[in-house]
Amino acid sequence: MDMFSFLKNSRESTVIAVFDIGSASVGGALISFHAGEKPKIIWSARESMVFQNDLNFGRFLSSMLETLEKVLIKMQQSEMPHPRSFLCVFSSPWYASQTRVIKMKQDKEFAVSKRVVEDLVAREIESFKVLNIGKYKRMGEEDVEIMETHTVQVKLNGYITDNPYGMRAKNLEMSLYISMAPKRVLSSVKSRITKTFGSRNIKFCSFSLTAFSTIRDIFSHKNDFLFMDISGEVADISLVKGNVLLETASFPLGKNFLLRRLSSGLNTVPEEVASLFTMYREEKTNDATKEKIQKILEGSRDEWLKSLQQGLRSLSDDLTLPSAVFFTSDADVAPWFLDCLTSSELGEFTGTGAPFDVTLLDTATMEKFSTFSPQVEKDPFIVVEALFADRIVELGHV
Repeated sequence: MDMFSFLKNSRESTVIAVFDIGSASVGGALISFHAGEKPKIIWSARESMVFQNDLNFGRFLSSMLETLEKVLIKMQQSEMPHPRSFLCVFSSPWYASQTRVIKMKQDKEFAVSKRVVEDLVAREIESFKVLNIGKYKRMGEEDVEIMETHTVQVKLNGYITDNPYGMRAKNLEMSLYISMAPKRVLSSVKSRITKTFGSRNIKFCSFSLTAFSTIRDIFSHKNDFLFMDISGEVADISLVKGNVLLETASFPLGKNFLLRRLSSGLNTVPEEVASLFTMYREEKTNDATKEKIQKILEGSRDEWLKSLQQGLRSLSDDLTLPSAVFFTSDADVAPWFLDCLTSSELGEFTGTGAPFDVTLLDTATMEKFSTFSPQVEKDPFIVVEALFADRIVELGHV
């Protein structure tokens, strides 16, 4: 059940490559691991994808792959040690995921064997595929591939156990995180890495699981929390209770939603919008432009909050949600999303009426958990993924 055995020898090989594959950019890093030390990011780069006013999956995939190739070439030419292992971390909408709860109950005690668990997991994976395949068929993607199956928690007779094999119980409950992606996406990424570096030691994982694992480790006093990844095209909300990643909801209003609204309202191209938005935040625009931007942002805020509220309701099932929220977002738009997330309008979900307690996983928060070679840009997404990889390298499993 150890998905990440490919990294077990990384203490010997020292360096692995991590790719952060999002919906607006692709980041890459070379990370050095030494026992008892923080992961050291010795090289990194990030390239933006071509902005699309109207999303088309074929063009979207082509843009991502072209951007990945730019990062790969830069990495190859960096004169750094070549990595033996590659970890590719995908953000939405490149994958679908779900935590499935498997239950087995019998009147008499039964032995929990590896075969029993594997049969239960296989049935759950097939059910997950059937549930999600329609989404990809509508995009013209007929073939899908399971990316991860990770056992988040196992309970025997109501008690958590780390090693259920060989034990006996009347009740087995297992929380199983599963993710899958179009086969064309995974094979295309793999072929480009293999072409550049000649390595086939490549593994894929989802940012939801990566971030959950990292937050759980560095904020260990938080057993219950929400995590939001606000990427280019999509915002994901993950619910964690009792240290179990229970469920994830998504809505298609990420950073690019905001840029499209500004582009339309200001009647300008997205490239200029990013610059204007930066000038607005730095209070360098004239009064007329400032007023226009404020009006657009107010309308966008209402629209974004409405979608967020719908997502939160789908998670809460009329129950109170955790008040702690961790989120990731690009630095240029993070303050705007932080203002939205701390809105008093979301107090209905905390049970007390108070706003969410929000922590932005930005450079200031994350940089202390890694070290960096001189001139390396401190990318918080890469740090999250470096900490995840470090745990895998150290333990051989999440």
